[in-house]
Amino acid sequence: MFSEKLFAKFRKHYAHLKQVSGQETASKEGIPYRYEIISPDLKPGNGPRIFHHGKKTNHVIILTHGLSDSPRYVEDIGKCFHQAGLNVILPLLHGHGLLNPDDAFQDKKLHTYWRRTIDRAVTLATSLGKVVSIGGFSTGAALSYNRILRDITRGRKVITGGLFLFSAAIELMPWEEFIVKNSPRILFKTIDGAVEGIGPDPYRYPVLPTLGAKELTEIMKENEKLSKDVKLPQPVFAAHFLSDDIADLHAVFELLKTHAIKGSVFVISEALEKVKLPEGTAVDNRIEWGNAAHASLPLQTPIVLKHKLGEVAPNPQFDLMMHAALDFFEGQVGSLRVGADIRKRLTARLIKSSQSDA
Repeated sequence: MFSEKLFAKFRKHYAHLKQVSGQETASKEGIPYRYEIISPDLKPGNGPRIFHHGKKTNHVIILTHGLSDSPRYVEDIGKCFHQAGLNVILPLLHGHGLLNPDDAFQDKKLHTYWRRTIDRAVTLATSLGKVVSIGGFSTGAALSYNRILRDITRGRKVITGGLFLFSAAIELMPWEEFIVKNSPRILFKTIDGAVEGIGPDPYRYPVLPTLGAKELTEIMKENEKLSKDVKLPQPVFAAHFLSDDIADLHAVFELLKTHAIKGSVFVISEALEKVKLPEGTAVDNRIEWGNAAHASLPLQTPIVLKHKLGEVAPNPQFDLMMHAALDFFEGQVGSLRVGADIRKRLTARLIKSSQSDA
């Protein structure tokens, strides 16, 4: 069993939060061991967490969430990797998951803190598994790519597994990218007002902080600079909705074509609509309903919104996507101790789903 020393190191990563403590639960939602950090500063269920098997495994993966959301948005993906035999780390990016996030998003070093979160998770991962893989959703994917590029520049060989990109923010779609890159921070503050933590989605802020998007562009610009003439030694798996109008799918294709020695893209063509609200529902006009395809891709189960406002729908091809991801992992990264079992369960759900649709 892992020692308290390891969990104390994990808690130390979040020492900027008040009264940080940890909570371990056993046999919850199919996870034998789950360690989650809690703090009065955090919204319930928004803390960073580790899914583990009580011992160091052959493989460990770090999965990081996107801009404005929290580890819940990569939890379903993490569970699949955990069931396949990996230990899994789900970090929390600085400024996220908070009851009151406004001050955190005023810091011009936010993107630097995000890199630090990834770096600390990678260091911790070496105590949880022999082969480290990394990936994430949206901004988390961009930060994972960034860490690998920084490693190449500095000659480090810590991440010897794969890179897994889900709705990766390698580039934003043209209009959003133009607005974010060419607008000063003070304008974003004027447009956004205070960044609020509480909204209908318990695991995401009600409005995407455009100040955070400005920080994301710093990561994307660095990635573009560091990736020049680079070939990634890690195999790269990517999954993306064709209808994603936030993260540019073409940029993901270009990454694999130009920089990946081994890579695969799982493209989902099925269209998703934004949340439909019941007639007569009063909605605060500050609430932003993001692109459904972008937000839903990492979800196997829906996120129920408060105030009877519906749900963030799950990815209708989640099982097929993770089947492809695990096949890619086993073929290009390393054998999965119970990989066959999880793929059988995914296949069974796919067959059941197809039968019910028929």
